[in-house]
Amino acid sequence: MFSVNRQKCIKCWGCIPICPVDAIAQGKNSAVINPNTCTLCGLCEKVCPVGAISNSDHFDENRFAKIESSSERSHPDKVMQFDVVIIGGGPGGLSAAYFAANAGLSVCLIERRKKFGIPVACAEGISTEGLTKVFEPQKNWISTTIEGALIVSPAGIEIFVDHPAAGFVLDRPAMESDIAEFASSKGAEIFINTRAVEIIGEESAEKILIERDGNFFELRGKYFIGADGIGGISNRWAFPNRKTSLTDIETCAQVLLQSDEVVDKIPEFYWGHKIAPGGYAWVFPKGENLANVGLGIVPAMTKISPQTFLKKFLSSRFSHYKIIERRDGVVPTTMRYKPLGRENLLLVGDAGKMTNSISGSGIDVALLSGKIAAETIAEFFNSGYKKVILEYDRRWHRALGKQLDLYARLRRGILKLRDDEFDEIAVLLRKQLSKRKWTALNIPKIVKDIVFSQPKLLKIARHFL
Repeated sequence: MFSVNRQKCIKCWGCIPICPVDAIAQGKNSAVINPNTCTLCGLCEKVCPVGAISNSDHFDENRFAKIESSSERSHPDKVMQFDVVIIGGGPGGLSAAYFAANAGLSVCLIERRKKFGIPVACAEGISTEGLTKVFEPQKNWISTTIEGALIVSPAGIEIFVDHPAAGFVLDRPAMESDIAEFASSKGAEIFINTRAVEIIGEESAEKILIERDGNFFELRGKYFIGADGIGGISNRWAFPNRKTSLTDIETCAQVLLQSDEVVDKIPEFYWGHKIAPGGYAWVFPKGENLANVGLGIVPAMTKISPQTFLKKFLSSRFSHYKIIERRDGVVPTTMRYKPLGRENLLLVGDAGKMTNSISGSGIDVALLSGKIAAETIAEFFNSGYKKVILEYDRRWHRALGKQLDLYARLRRGILKLRDDEFDEIAVLLRKQLSKRKWTALNIPKIVKDIVFSQPKLLKIARHFL
């Protein structure tokens, strides 16, 4: 029987959407597998980035029953009413809380972690535009600035992109903590260390049941925003019949390390099936010889764990380093949900599968989607659920959705590329991108020019048609 090692589980919840029979739930301290429903398919074991799930004869049959049933759940200690209830306190949820409260709505946000931004489960990179279009950057949010990028092909072809003021590597806990304070100062109520247990409602969401320190509460709202990530309860309530496959995600292994071989201000990206099947490896400098170093793989493309690939990459990139902490996770890389929610529940960030499907980046997407969702609710609060969700979807498509949808389609072609085809593209990229300074990159145009303008690349273009 498959079971979860509570000491290893990092609560990324990537195993939950991958389960075809809904046998996995969020426990208080780890994911929990229902032994009565599990079909032993093993998908959860393949997607876990830290090897916390295994097929074992030793498991606690009562753990799932304990989180699924409680006499206290049907008799909550307290009922509270808000205009907007937000599930999840990452960048998307916090952004939504701030902008909804700033518009004068009564807002409640719940977050299961004890501290915002901890643990860190991303490379913390964001473009200048991606941050500044939502919030004015605060000095303590920035670990270092990004002044370009180094891209390395499978054969070692190097492409340097000189792009001053391209972006930032964040101190994500500092940023999230500050945005939480901004939201609170506008009147939002924020509950940390609080678990969303269930969304209650047939056609529309009526209330959510939450648990804190063993006590159950009910939060009622006119609108709800799901910002609880890939494995949260929001998207499963909104789209109960949509399943995630092993090609729809990337399982990521990452460490924060210290080494004098870190190149300041220049993130590095390494591509190739031997390095990271279906994904890539990265080095994001954070200043003071620190860097987030990791990689993401598509679990459907290999039987080898991301940790094994990361160990090999670390040994090839660094001759000496000190690991400070692990920062693993799971990233959705498929096409976003359409529409972005159901009735009066709107999805933002990873909960709506709104990441960049090629890079896996999602902080900028989460911040912007939270802002748009909150402002749409505030503007059309009394116009009906259908108007709100359609307007939110329309605004998102116009702001960034169209571009991200293109990336999702391009990813299908990228997954089919051989390493020698990556190298051919790298040669052309180096000609287009090197030896000049950039103030902005039109990625779709660059991809189109490379793939369709060179006769020798027609055989590669077929992957994208």
